[in-house]
Amino acid sequence: MTHEKHVKHANNTADEPVEPKTAEPSCAERENQTAIEPEVMPDAEPQTEAQSEAKPAPEAQDPMAKLQSEVAEWKSKYTYLYADYDNYRRRVARDIQTAREQGVISAAEPILNIFDHFRMAMVASEKSDNVEKIREGLKLIFNEFQKSITDMGIQPVEAEGKMFDPALHEAISHVPNDAPEGTVIQQWSCGYQQNKKLVRPARVVVSSGPAKTEEKTEE
Repeated sequence: MTHEKHVKHANNTADEPVEPKTAEPSCAERENQTAIEPEVMPDAEPQTEAQSEAKPAPEAQDPMAKLQSEVAEWKSKYTYLYADYDNYRRRVARDIQTAREQGVISAAEPILNIFDHFRMAMVASEKSDNVEKIREGLKLIFNEFQKSITDMGIQPVEAEGKMFDPALHEAISHVPNDAPEGTVIQQWSCGYQQNKKLVRPARVVVSSGPAKTEEKTEE
């Protein structure tokens, strides 16, 4: 009975399929398999048909539409620039006008004071025959006027006895004189400068040199 159990067990064992044992890969083979396996990248999101139509390719854009867009952009910039320049031009013109008015006011203030004193001297001269007092009054007015123009930086140009300078003098006549030719022998009106800039030239008479005598031959 024991012998039959052994035979049966042997038969059952022979009938069952035997799975072949596969050999485990070595470390070098595992590294080669890892290096050969391609890296799987995530797929990009598929674009819908509407998105593809909304973003046309650059080469598909209309050249005329692109030019019209650039023209509109430059026209807008020009409009803003012209408006800024026009505002600047008006502002500068207004500032120049204001500066001129302020300059007239600054220059007129001392002259008006002198004018008031001169008018009082005129009234006093009509009521008094004292020539000495009238002369003193005129001298005071002259000194005040000279101080006013000096405060404005204006200096007189003395020309008499000096050589004629067309940058400072205006010759009204040339007359023979013993003085060297080109010498100012008389000053009709004084000239004035402000900070070395000519305000008014001096009007002068210039010597043309000694008079030439004509030798008469005896017949």
